[in-house]
Amino acid sequence: MRRIKLDDKEYPFLLRQINNPPKEIYVYGKKINLNQKLVTIIGTSNPDLNGKIETIKIVKQLVKRGYTIVTTITQGIDETVYTTALENNGKVIVTIPGSIERIESKKYLNKIKYILENNGNIITEYNCFKTVLPQNYLEQNRILCGLSKSLIIIEAGMTSGTMITAKYALEENREIYAVVGSLKSIKKMGTNFLIKQGAKPIISALF
Repeated sequence: MRRIKLDDKEYPFLLRQINNPPKEIYVYGKKINLNQKLVTIIGTSNPDLNGKIETIKIVKQLVKRGYTIVTTITQGIDETVYTTALENNGKVIVTIPGSIERIESKKYLNKIKYILENNGNIITEYNCFKTVLPQNYLEQNRILCGLSKSLIIIEAGMTSGTMITAKYALEENREIYAVVGSLKSIKKMGTNFLIKQGAKPIISALF
């Protein structure tokens, strides 16, 4: 584990530029350059089949282009993101809402083990004394959106946590890409809305 303080040279440049950046971050796994070409990809925790297929396609293309993928450890689209990247020998940085030492869920601990054993990285702003609290899931948006210039959203309901992340990204002047979907799909309501609001429509990883 590496502890990186705000004034350290290793501290991510883009993360330092956001409003109220974490004073320190903790990075688990092999040493990784946090200032390289990064892109954040997230979506609903309950995706449909098309959402998973779209995720796999986009992640594979971005890995081939040399991007390091940033996402969360949450089930659904985000889990498909990091598993696809790792299966294709890509670099992954996964945010968690607490320190590894404080996470008690066996499900999450198994996911963390899988990520680290497959040369991925875990990142958090919480030290071993910080209890995992509900608000941590919102606070981790700072790292999720702060590490990269671009945020790709695969699927999202209008009132989902993914839309909260999108709002935070807009406030931090990040580029938002949203996958186009059927107007009849509840899971595409958020992405279609974001496109209407100015997000760039995406059907493939064209960066």
